[in-house]
Amino acid sequence: MTRTVSPHPPPAPVGAAEPFPSSPLYDAPWMARLIRSVTGETEEVVLTRLRREYWWPGSSVSEDFARRGLERYTWGEGLIRFYGETDSFIYELAVWNRNWLKSILRGSVVQYAGAHALRLGRPLRVLSIGDGLGFDSLELARAGHDVTYCELPGRSEAFARRLFAETGAPVIVVTDLTDANIDCYDAILCLDVLEHAPDASAVVAEVVKLLRPGGIALFSAPFFLILPWYPTHLKTNQRYSGSLALYDQHGLRLIDGSWTWAPLVLQKPDAAGCVSVNWFKVPIIVLLTGLFLIPGRWFSWLFLGCHVLRWMTNRWFIPPAGGVAASPAAFHALPVENATAETQRPQRSEEEQS
Repeated sequence: MTRTVSPHPPPAPVGAAEPFPSSPLYDAPWMARLIRSVTGETEEVVLTRLRREYWWPGSSVSEDFARRGLERYTWGEGLIRFYGETDSFIYELAVWNRNWLKSILRGSVVQYAGAHALRLGRPLRVLSIGDGLGFDSLELARAGHDVTYCELPGRSEAFARRLFAETGAPVIVVTDLTDANIDCYDAILCLDVLEHAPDASAVVAEVVKLLRPGGIALFSAPFFLILPWYPTHLKTNQRYSGSLALYDQHGLRLIDGSWTWAPLVLQKPDAAGCVSVNWFKVPIIVLLTGLFLIPGRWFSWLFLGCHVLRWMTNRWFIPPAGGVAASPAAFHALPVENATAETQRPQRSEEEQS
């Protein structure tokens, strides 16, 4: 696959500040330019919309959804048109990908992939389904894995193509899962996708079909977030909150994960029918976190704190703790981003304060 790479200009040296990987997540002008190239808006409009999404997470999608008079949490022709026409997801995803919680999730994914690669003794062949703007695929490609990004054709996919070109990431882009090969991938990511799917079970079945025997699948799906800021989350999927049945019925077995279920790490049994379970963590994940999430099947507002936490952990597009953006070549020498890095918030305009 031939690519035209236009590297982002390297930053000026800044004393002994610790470098971070070259990425629009640490560079507001770069992020704005990429968005402008997709939406055609002016830089001023782009930055204004980013600031509003920063201060009011979920506002980009929920406000556009309301303007169109669509019914929340319900699949239908209106929602299908919305996915094809709106540019609001670009702003939501740009801010979310810089969020501290998302950084932790992305770091966990890289760690789990690295552990599986260590077991296999080679880099993984990874498929990232519904990766939106492509930052998860970028991170895995920089970690040395062979990555395929899969997203529906549209603005997010166009942004991702530009991101991969400008960072020089060797990521394959597909817009249809039928372009992926059966029993081909060592690892498949499906993060924040299932809660949007009209048939979540069919998506999981497709993941299992594409995984090699012994391959791992990483899922994160906040089924319980049926709240006004998430109008495209489907109420029909709320019944899966706190349950592993969605995965068990397709033969996937829980082997690892975090107490937040973000992500769950499941494995397709190998040729001998075996899986590699982390018995230290799995009972805690299933018994404690699962029980905590079960009320989300009926009482979404109990989880309002999750949305508040999302607001509290938003970060602007600057290097953490005064660090500077590094060239892509320096990426492999970098530590995982410091989770306690200082959060710097842009000033709100009078309009944004209202």
